[in-house]
Parts: sequence; structure tokens; C-alpha cells
Amino acid sequence: MSECKYRRKDGFCLQDLEYIYKGYCVDGPCSCFEPQTNADQIRAMSDEELSRWIVDNIIEPGYYNCDIWYRLWLDWLKSPVKNGP
Repeated sequence: MSECKYRRKDGFCLQDLEYIYKGYCVDGPCSCFEPQTNADQIRAMSDEELSRWIVDNIIEPGYYNCDIWYRLWLDWLKSPVKNGP
């Protein structure tokens, strides 16, 4: 079973935070369960996690110095947006 997209890392359900007695995910079928997508997982990553993921999954391992690419991607992720898309 995939993880629910509304489950935070600490186990709380983002859909039920207003109900203190129902705040934790039940790890099973519930009324707000929606499978987490790859995009949801990427959006939940920190800058450091995303930089490492890009280097490990997009840059061919062993071909480049991964630590240099990791730092370059991290610097780019933390830089201000230039004139948007």
C-alpha cells in the first residue's frame, strides 16, 4: 500500500488536523486516503534531498564527480528565480 499524500512525516493527517482526536493517520483505509504521487514526494523534499535525488537519478553515476554536481544543484535550488517561466 502506498503512503497517503496527506500524511506528514510525523504521522499527522493534514486533512484531519482540526480534529485533535483524529489527528494521526490510521495507516489503513480512511475517508481522506489518496495515494502519494511521485510529484507529491518531490514537493515534500528539502533542497538537500532534491539536489541529491537529481544527482543520483539524472546525472549518470560514476561519470561525474557527484559531490560537485550535488553542490551546483543545491546552489541553483537555493538561488532566486530569474524572470519566472
